Amino acid sequence: MRLKNFDADDPRRAVTKEFEITINASASEEALFISGEDSIKLDRYTTYTLINEDTNEAVSGDVTFTVTNKTEEKIPLVTLKPADNNQSCVLHANAKNKLGEVTLSAEYGAKTYTKVIKVVPLW
Repeated sequence: MRLKNFDADDPRRAVTKEFEITINASASEEALFISGEDSIKLDRYTTYTLINEDTNEAVSGDVTFTVTNKTEEKIPLVTLKPADNNQSCVLHANAKNKLGEVTLSAEYGAKTYTKVIKVVPLW
C-alpha cells in the first residue's frame, strides 16, 4: 500500500510511505457471503443465498434472514419470503413505486453477514 501526502506549499513534492499489511485468517473460519443481485426492480423477485466462498456452495445448516429499510418507510420496500431451503430467501420488491435501499442480513453460526440491495425502477 502506498500513501501520498502532498506539500500544500509545493504540490509537486510528495512524500511516499510504504506499509506492509499482513492478514491472518484462521484456517477454521469460513469465508461466507450473500450471493444475489445488488438491485431489484420494482415488483420483481430475487433469490439470495449464503455461500461459502471457498467451495462456492450454499452453507449447510439453517440461516436466518432479515431485511431492514435504510430509511423509515410506511410501505416496505421489499418483502422477505421463505425459500425452498434454509440457506436462501426470496425478496419481492414493492409495486408502489417506492425506491431506496434495504439491508439484507443473514445470521449463521453466531455471525451476521450483510448485503445492501437497491430497489430500482423498471426502466
